Amino acid sequence: IQARLDKLQTELNSTRGQMRSIHAQLNKLRDDLEQKRIELENAKEELNRLTGVLNLRAENYYKSGNVSYLEVLLSAKSFSDLIHRADYLTRIVNQDAQLLKEIKTTKAAIETAKAGIISHKSAIEARNTSLAEQEHNLAVLAAKEQTQKNNMTAQMNSKKKLFSSIGDEQAKLSASI
Repeated sequence: IQARLDKLQTELNSTRGQMRSIHAQLNKLRDDLEQKRIELENAKEELNRLTGVLNLRAENYYKSGNVSYLEVLLSAKSFSDLIHRADYLTRIVNQDAQLLKEIKTTKAAIETAKAGIISHKSAIEARNTSLAEQEHNLAVLAAKEQTQKNNMTAQMNSKKKLFSSIGDEQAKLSASI
């Protein structure tokens, strides 16, 4: 019985160790999830800022009317004015292209952060399930251990009573001899 109790105690200690490991993993996943949420919020703020800039530029294009690049270049008053206008137009086009590229990159970062959050939530749920199973196993093992202790105590008491009755019987036999 003591060997069985020792085995149950070893299993209890092992289960407790596994639970501590799962708790550590769960805490790390929760920290990672919070980091992903922060990244998502930052990406959303950046997207809102970039979208605002793009909307402002589109509004300015709309207000300025339908001006073509060729008209801007042909309205130059001198060759140096033409070079400056061409440089400004190139900068504007490059800035617009860069802005659109940043918006696309930010949207991709948002999608990545969302996917990471979903992944971390799934992992947390899996760890919680595993933790619940370990807690159940621990409760079962603790109940087994208590049952074994109760059985051992009952057997010891029974044997003590038997030993006591044998001692009383022996004393009676000795007295009658």
